[in-house]
This record gives sequence, C-alpha cells and structure tokens, in this order.
Amino acid sequence: RIHSSSEAKCQDVVAWGDPGSWQSAELRIQDGNLLWGENPDTDPTPSKDLWTQVASKDLDLNNGEWQSVAVSRSRDGSVALYVNGCVVARATIATDIMKHVHGGAMSVRIAHSKDCVFNGNITQVRIYDKALTAQHIYGLAHACVS
Repeated sequence: RIHSSSEAKCQDVVAWGDPGSWQSAELRIQDGNLLWGENPDTDPTPSKDLWTQVASKDLDLNNGEWQSVAVSRSRDGSVALYVNGCVVARATIATDIMKHVHGGAMSVRIAHSKDCVFNGNITQVRIYDKALTAQHIYGLAHACVS
C-alpha cells in the first residue's frame, strides 16, 4: 500500500537490479500513473535504450489517499498492474529480465536515483516468487488490516 501527495513526476515505489549497470526492474508512480519498467542492459555505459514498460493511464495516485498497488509478472512476459485490486494496465514484455535480475540482484531499494525518489509512505510490502492471480491480488487489496 502506498500513500503520496507529492507533485514529483517520477517516484520509484520499489526497484531492484545491479547497481553497477542499467539492469533493473522498477515499480513506480510516473505522472500519477502506475508503471512497471524493465531494462536488461548489463553494460554500465549503455549504447542503446533497452527499457520497456507497462503503464496505466488517467490515474492520480498522488492524491493523498492510501492505495493498494501491485504488479504481477509471469515468466512468459505477461504483466498486469493493479490499483486497489483492479487491473489498470496489461501488456507483454518480451525480455525475460527476471531470470537475469533474480540471480544478480544486488539491491532492493526505494528510489532508483535522486530524480525518482518516492515521497510518501509505504506499508505491507510483499514480494512473491510467482505471478499472483487477479483473485489473489483483489483479496490482498481488500483484506482487513488490524
């Protein structure tokens, strides 16, 4: 769950990858929308842009309200983004970055760079080793918190 009322254009909610290269996977708020992006490039000075992304449209996640956000990414490249248990974007990313990042991930972090720092609150972070179903994500988003 996230809570932000920041005017920042880009806010990484969570990101991981190799800090010595551009290789990363990132869940972020971009212009008020939810975005999942991946870059498989292990070169510290990349010659080409390999970043691919899936993003929602016409949301305002910087509205100061608590939001449940999730991404589910399958091995076949299927990506679904969820806000409050509902799908807000769906696409396929061809590169299987997860098999590369999983073995070589050096860090999990909030904020990828000084230009994309999350400004708000985060609670109930969960990372699974499999893609969750839409029903499971809906259930997590609507579970009672004591």
